[in-house]
Amino acid sequence: LSSLHEQLNQYVYLTDNLSELRTNVEQIKKLHGDVDKEKTAIDNIVEHANNVNPELATL
Repeated sequence: LSSLHEQLNQYVYLTDNLSELRTNVEQIKKLHGDVDKEKTAIDNIVEHANNVNPELATL
């Protein structure tokens, strides 16, 4: 019975960790998407600035 109790505790522990890991993966995916959006916005700003003043391209 003690062994069964330990196995149950381990199962609960692993299930909790798996749930937390899934949550973290979803947060990382969202952050990655946000970074991609910001990178695109920055690239567009840099391109626009270079079109306005080509000398900026050398910086």
